[in-house]
Amino acid sequence: MTTNEILERLDRQKKQIEKIEAFVLAHREQLNALNLDMVSYGSQIDFDTLSHPEIIRVIQAFPGTWVKKPSNESSGTRIDYETEFDGMKLRCWAGEPPPSCKIVEETVEVPAQPASTRTVRKLVCANTERIQSHYEKITAID
Repeated sequence: MTTNEILERLDRQKKQIEKIEAFVLAHREQLNALNLDMVSYGSQIDFDTLSHPEIIRVIQAFPGTWVKKPSNESSGTRIDYETEFDGMKLRCWAGEPPPSCKIVEETVEVPAQPASTRTVRKLVCANTERIQSHYEKITAID
């Protein structure tokens, strides 16, 4: 890596830190009221491995449209919630699913030459009576 590349990278990181700092300062009261651990990850704020009641508190503190999808964490039984609030990406990473939802694995055929199969994880929620293979947008808490 050249010195210019290092300086450019440091400048990008500095801007990310400044953006996160501005958000935390602007929303300090909401964040403190949650009393939850958080991590800055890249250019977003993460709340990791929360219980479902804790996730509800985060969603209530930062209302809007949240996307929930199966998490990439190793157990395969957790979900991620993501939103953008006041220009900042917020994520509840590897959270506990609501009681009405579960992660199921399904083998699907991939139409290719030659054809193959793969296992995918899907989020199944009883109250919506549908399966979402990639994500589900929510504006209400479930």
